[in-house]
Order: sequence, then C-alpha cells, then structure tokens
Amino acid sequence: FPTCQGSFWPPMDFHAAFSWHGLGPDYQGGILANPARAAIHVVHRLGALTVFLVLGAASLMTMFKASSPALRRLGMLMGALLLLQIGLGISLVEFGWPLALADLHNGVAALLLGATVTLNWAVWTGRR
Repeated sequence: FPTCQGSFWPPMDFHAAFSWHGLGPDYQGGILANPARAAIHVVHRLGALTVFLVLGAASLMTMFKASSPALRRLGMLMGALLLLQIGLGISLVEFGWPLALADLHNGVAALLLGATVTLNWAVWTGRR
C-alpha cells in the first residue's frame, strides 16, 4: 500500500474481472488471472477513496456546523467508523489478516452505511 503489485496502475484486465465466470475454488486463487484480480482491487481502492472523501467531508461538516449536539455526535460516529474502515482495509492488504477481519471490514461498512442513512434522514426530516 499505496501501490498494487508495486505500481499505482498495474496491468489489469477489466473485462475478465467484471464478467461472470461461475464459482471458483476460492477468492484467493480462484479462476481469475492476476490482471483481473488487480483490476478488481484497484476499482475497490478507487471506490474507497471516493467514499472516504465524500463521507469524510460530510462527517467534518456535521461535526463542526451542525446545530444540535445529537447531529454532531452522529458526525463523530461517522468519522470514527470511516477511520476504522480505512484502517481495517489497509491492514488487510498490508498484513494479510485472516478472513474473520475481512468479515469485520464488511460489518463496519454496514455500520457506516447505517450511520450515513441515519444522518441523511435526520437532516432531510429536520430532526435534531
């Protein structure tokens, strides 16, 4: 990290990566060649960067500009979950943690989605 296979833009096969091939033996060696797996990984990283920028900005704006303490706390929760999610994602790549931590990465993503939906609901309905 931050490179993928020693390059910021490694050889990638987007067509093979995002075509249905049926189920393979496992997620690590499976049926996809290395350039297809690299494409999936880089797209995931670009999506994570986008989410980090958008939700990070929303969290900071909520923490510092919200009129109610409840919304400010929700902004802090979103920020904490976002940092935890990014930290887990990077550590999974760097240290090759076991599958249970990859499941935790998915669980934190669900909590982050819930916090984002809650903030959206509170702002749009005028709840304080």
